[in-house]
Amino acid sequence: MKGKAFIAILLALATLTGCSDGNVSSNIPSQPDFSTTTDTAATETVPAENTEPSEETTTVPSDTTPPPAAEETTAETEATETTPVETDTIWTESPVQDTVMYVNTECYSRKDAFIGAEAVELYYINDEVNVVATTDTDYYKLDNGAFIHMDYLSESKTEITTTTTAATPAQPTGEGIEVINGITYVQGIMIANKTYALPSDYNPGVSSEAYNALIEMEYAAANEGITLFLNSGFRSYSDQYVIYNRYVSWDGKAEADRYSARPGHSEHQTGYAFDLNSFEESFGETPEGIWLAENCHKYGFIIRYPKGKEHITGYMYEPWHVRYLGVDIATSVYESGLTLEEYLGITSVYAD
Repeated sequence: MKGKAFIAILLALATLTGCSDGNVSSNIPSQPDFSTTTDTAATETVPAENTEPSEETTTVPSDTTPPPAAEETTAETEATETTPVETDTIWTESPVQDTVMYVNTECYSRKDAFIGAEAVELYYINDEVNVVATTDTDYYKLDNGAFIHMDYLSESKTEITTTTTAATPAQPTGEGIEVINGITYVQGIMIANKTYALPSDYNPGVSSEAYNALIEMEYAAANEGITLFLNSGFRSYSDQYVIYNRYVSWDGKAEADRYSARPGHSEHQTGYAFDLNSFEESFGETPEGIWLAENCHKYGFIIRYPKGKEHITGYMYEPWHVRYLGVDIATSVYESGLTLEEYLGITSVYAD
């Protein structure tokens, strides 16, 4: 067999042995030329006729190549379990022993291992999944072939707590600050920013009140032809520690501080904050981003880090990040045109 028919058989065999195809990058490039890639792969991996396959060639015999010995097959299987698998994509998969994990926030699995890839299936908090591989893009591969970002999975189930917020709108006076069990409240509103931190052992899980409001807002948006979905929700102190320090290793501490909270200072640890749809500033200019900015207060949320307010909030513009305050307070903040710091008369500055 030769030509296109031979290539088609090779691709079919590759599919049966678990190989994957894809085309991704952080900028989501156009589809690659698979015909060129396949021809090259075939040339490199198919052993010549009547020759024994080397360690680097496929273990699937051709019509004329004798099958490998049992010992060789066993050795190659063991190597596959511990050696990173190079795919046709820019990420590398490292197989792991099947591991049960739990979804810690409502999210979609993705067809490929990068943010913005095609959504496959919607998962809810505490859904159980089976992880079979990790990737160097911080995604975990599931046994169904889809991917979920590591930030959205935990080794144990998330405790969902029921909490309430103050019914009376706060006034931007800067008064009424109190600390209860290490948690700062201003006019009854829990605060986590660069000035005020949460205890490392504060681990409430997502607020059921905030989560229910999010679902209500998603349904309302859908009725108007707008699709909103959750990208990131509750994060524990330890989760934020890993995330923040990864960004520091990439961009340095000063730059990371502009877009990522240090552990203990993240709003996600409060259980009241959600990231929706996209992590790009351009999201604010999309129909979804515009709808969110104009309507989220009706469901108890505010855009927590508005454009042009980095010197006040301490963080870059994040049109995707919403904070739940309750309808009354959120509406009051929205109509004031102020950030939460301005509204409450507080600062957001690290001590060091």
